[in-house]
Amino acid sequence: MRYSSGNGVNWDPMYIDALVWGDQFTQNQVEVFYYEDPALKSANIAESPANLQSQLLLTVDFKNNDLGRLMRLGDPKCRFTAGQKTFVEEAQLVAYPFTQNRDPSLINTIHCKTPKWNLDNDNQE
Repeated sequence: MRYSSGNGVNWDPMYIDALVWGDQFTQNQVEVFYYEDPALKSANIAESPANLQSQLLLTVDFKNNDLGRLMRLGDPKCRFTAGQKTFVEEAQLVAYPFTQNRDPSLINTIHCKTPKWNLDNDNQE
């Protein structure tokens, strides 16, 4: 168990078995990992046209997270919200400036595209 800023964060895997029928548990010991929320440091754009997808690079402080584990098991996404609308776009963990090196320790950026906003269904005054 590691601690950060006084809050307990379990960095080591925890193993669980699921109750599937009556009192019978699975015996596969599924690994569950906790991670510390990354902190946004900067973004490459502040605005984008609503009808185009733009490349978005978010420089991130991944803190004490295991970057190799995040690369293997993570499923990064970017969420965009305006009013009652929310769009979720697939994302990638990358090293920026871009490089061919696949060393997880170089990961410092989340890369995604802005969504195309459907303005036809928006309430306009």
